[in-house]
Amino acid sequence: MNYTHAGIHFIFTLLVYLGLPLVGWGLGDLAGFFASPARLGYAALTGLSAFLAAYQGLVIPEDRDQAQKRVNRQTVFLVVVELLGMGLLALVPLCDRSGIAAISGAAATRWLGLVLTLADGGLMFGSVLALGRQYSARVTLQPEHCLVTSGLYRFIRHPRYLGLLGMVLGFTLVFNTWVGAAADLALLAGLLWRISDEENLLRGEFGQEWEDYARRTKRLIPGIW
Repeated sequence: MNYTHAGIHFIFTLLVYLGLPLVGWGLGDLAGFFASPARLGYAALTGLSAFLAAYQGLVIPEDRDQAQKRVNRQTVFLVVVELLGMGLLALVPLCDRSGIAAISGAAATRWLGLVLTLADGGLMFGSVLALGRQYSARVTLQPEHCLVTSGLYRFIRHPRYLGLLGMVLGFTLVFNTWVGAAADLALLAGLLWRISDEENLLRGEFGQEWEDYARRTKRLIPGIW
């Protein structure tokens, strides 16, 4: 087991998903950040996420991308998403502290956001575990790749992407601002392109097996689309 890899996952998760919001809020007012039970709950969830990320680093090796990957387009997509995500992690808490684009009914909104963050974080983690050694951040095929159609993938073809969209929405609700909603729409547009790219690759690799799977499942929303 690669404990160094796991440790990097743990530290990275804490620094990015808790450190950036704290910086955005203002390190001189940490008491104000943790004064909200929902924001405190978000910090606790981030700690749990760090342990889960470390576990993922132990059981799933680093990317082993093959020649089939779309190097240029996928690399650009991932870099853009990561940069925008890091900016959002700092900007949304800043808007919360400053009261920018505040949502009415703050208490209920924050708790709804925390529930969404928890549920969709679980969806993302569960989808990665279901893929196991086949998981990659890029659209690619691994050695002896097989089509995963069980667990979460029995109902929708892209549970991780649904979880990501839900987590962005949950995060912006925890911090009670509409600012993150625009980012979620932009992310949705990018994921729709990525879904098309990914499904074309899988269709070409698995042929009729993929067609049969696609006919009995939906992309993101069970029973709808």
